[in-house]
Amino acid sequence: MKTKEELFQLYERLYFHEIDMREKLSARLQMPMTLIVTLCGAQAFLLQNYKYHTFSGLMYSFWVLIVVSFALLMVTICYFVRSWWNHTYSFLPSAQVNEDYRQSLIEFYKTCENGEQLAAEHFTDYLRTHYICCSAANTVCNDIRSVYLHKTNGMLIITAICTVGTFLVFSFGSLGEAL
Repeated sequence: MKTKEELFQLYERLYFHEIDMREKLSARLQMPMTLIVTLCGAQAFLLQNYKYHTFSGLMYSFWVLIVVSFALLMVTICYFVRSWWNHTYSFLPSAQVNEDYRQSLIEFYKTCENGEQLAAEHFTDYLRTHYICCSAANTVCNDIRSVYLHKTNGMLIITAICTVGTFLVFSFGSLGEAL
């Protein structure tokens, strides 16, 4: 069994670990954003340069693939937005709030025989409670963001494959103007 001090240090490390994970998740979202913009550009390029006017199997294949690619890209963007937005993290109160609370504990317990020790114990309990609550809330946020980031990455792969297929039909079917 761990001592109170060891548990306090554990909860403190967990709190800062979850805050660090928040920053790492935000950094990991940069690459999907770049790929989403690239895929949007590729699809816009294909649509802008499409000039084929006679009906053929390649034309139908192109339109099916471009519509599917666009739909997949929209799903990808939805997952991306969910991984980036609408997550509320919990943080410790400011240093001033904590110090004010500590001073109020010292004032409250000053008439007791071991008042300073009681104030210190209650302040440590106060911090421990905040570490536990904030860490737990931040873990939930990070887990949700991780799931949506994973879904974003999976959909990016599928969207990229479909977009490449569309580009191949576009190129080999001579569906665009001469580049």
